[in-house]
Amino acid sequence: MDDLEKTLEETEFAEARTPTQHLDVLNKLMEQIAFSYYYDNGDEFTGSFVVAVEYGHVDVVKDLLENAGVDVNAKEINGWTALHYAASYGHVAVVETLLEQANVDVLVKTNTGDTALHHAVMDRHVDVVKILLDVGVDANARGGDGTTALHPAAMDGSLAIVKLLLGHVSVNVNAKCEYDWTALHWAACFGCIDVYDGVKVNAKSNDGSTALHHAADCGYVNVIKAFLQHDGKTALDYAKDSCDVLYAENGRHSEDHQEVMELLIAAGGR
Repeated sequence: MDDLEKTLEETEFAEARTPTQHLDVLNKLMEQIAFSYYYDNGDEFTGSFVVAVEYGHVDVVKDLLENAGVDVNAKEINGWTALHYAASYGHVAVVETLLEQANVDVLVKTNTGDTALHHAVMDRHVDVVKILLDVGVDANARGGDGTTALHPAAMDGSLAIVKLLLGHVSVNVNAKCEYDWTALHWAACFGCIDVYDGVKVNAKSNDGSTALHHAADCGYVNVIKAFLQHDGKTALDYAKDSCDVLYAENGRHSEDHQEVMELLIAAGGR
């Protein structure tokens, strides 16, 4: 527990009942711990609001929304809103409270281009992801580097989140980021074997490589096996005309790469 959280529990903050009381206590605490970061947009309540959201104090959040007129969409200097913080920290009750606000912007982006859904996915908060999808957040919204929420989920191997996203009626499983990679490319690159069902095994990135190339490059034998069993012929057609075997011969992950080579050759690679 850090200094701010400890202080919040040990001071009169716990006894405060009105927005003004909350504001007074939080301002004193933020001055004490040098939280000047939260003052940059010039609103006297926003600093208190953001801190309450970040630390999951849902009663304070409700109080400030209902009685102090805080802007639920107010941005900090990093472009984050309260919803980004709540989603990133996995505070379900706070997320639900923010979503109850009629004017909340669920697709607002940070300075790095990410939505609240991206942050919930990246921090592996399954419950928050489900809540956001249930209220109609666009599962295909683009974040930093052109990624959808499915890209970081696949990259991280977050199977529960991947299943949630793939179960969403509108999700584009073959969406490409600005590097022209699909979620499957990322999954293959990071060895996440369980997330490839239902996507195009043979989709090419802008350099002509497929997910099979990335799996071979990284020496992920189980991923290679899964791809070859799924639909290996066309993937191998691409592979044998480009760089899979070269990747497998480059000396990295030598034992796994040897098996990768054998798998490719056995499947018809030349």
